[in-house]
Amino acid sequence: MQTIQITNKNIKDSIETLNTSSSQIQDLKMYFNKIKDSSGQSVEITGLKNLDSWYFDENNNFSHKSGKFFKVSSIYYKNIISGILIQPDIGTLGLISTFIDGVLHFLIQFKGEPGSIDFFQLSPTVQATKSNYSKVHKGNKPPYWEEFKQLSQQNIIEEAVLSEQGTRYFQKFNRNVILYSEKILPELDNFKWMTLGQIYDFHNTDNSINSCLRSVLSILNPEKEDNKNLLRNYNLHYLLNKIRAIAKLKAGLKMA
Repeated sequence: MQTIQITNKNIKDSIETLNTSSSQIQDLKMYFNKIKDSSGQSVEITGLKNLDSWYFDENNNFSHKSGKFFKVSSIYYKNIISGILIQPDIGTLGLISTFIDGVLHFLIQFKGEPGSIDFFQLSPTVQATKSNYSKVHKGNKPPYWEEFKQLSQQNIIEEAVLSEQGTRYFQKFNRNVILYSEKILPELDNFKWMTLGQIYDFHNTDNSINSCLRSVLSILNPEKEDNKNLLRNYNLHYLLNKIRAIAKLKAGLKMA
């Protein structure tokens, strides 16, 4: 197993670093605005019947013919009937980290998604459902997916199964994980290595950090002792969390 120390001092130094030899906070913000202005992507309203491969199933859930992705169902709560998303698969939200010039960095995606205000937001390195990385949509796997899988075998710093947006999803859970890479992976398009200080500074830009990135960063919990090794094999911890999440999900679905 790769050995690495992540301490309170590492976190503090990363938070206090806004400019490095490889990235300046103003350059990152200019890049963010540039991709927003030049993406050429747009969203338009269309009727449900015009969507390919989507239909209302025998239970009147709006579903995909593959049986994957998600379903839109109805929920009755406090005398109100509204729609809710059902996505039983546990998704993956992952951050790859490394040290650059002695400062802790995270590989952040400047990700464009329909429905997001201004379209682009700072996101985890990997933000994927099982349908995404299984290529149900016939497209490509998420960027850095192979590197993420390889690092997941032994280089886990923190890991937890957390719920996601309970007002929109019915008992939806994601695997949140922070990994360490000894190598500084090259930046693909729309990806940047960023310090915690640079990420936090984007709070000054409204709606610039998505909920998935906030979720993953919430599990970053360094030990106080500077000599405490935090890189641990969390397979048992993750398995227990996963079993608990699946049990809750099945119980909830039976009651729905």
